[in-house]
Amino acid sequence: MPEKEFAILLNDICRIFVYLSTNLGNLENFVVKLEYFHANKWIEVQRYDCFHGMVHKDILNRQGKKIRTKPFLLMDKTSGIDMAIQDFKENYEMYIWRFINDKK
Repeated sequence: MPEKEFAILLNDICRIFVYLSTNLGNLENFVVKLEYFHANKWIEVQRYDCFHGMVHKDILNRQGKKIRTKPFLLMDKTSGIDMAIQDFKENYEMYIWRFINDKK
């Protein structure tokens, strides 16, 4: 299965990390993560993926634990990637602020 990963820098301390896995040209799995650079490492804030058979968004706390999952039951994987990247580009400042201030 060919795999591809890349990052989209939003500013000096925020990025979108994208991982794609394909099989015979078909998208098998993906992960799109919003990450925040703190204490010399990238920390995952939120992620979209399609593991467990559906596109969904996981919201994490500062300890890295999942605090909420939002499913997108009718969304296909390709649309899920597009939505995730667009959501993070448009809303990353708010998501990072919530994460830093421990707001749900």
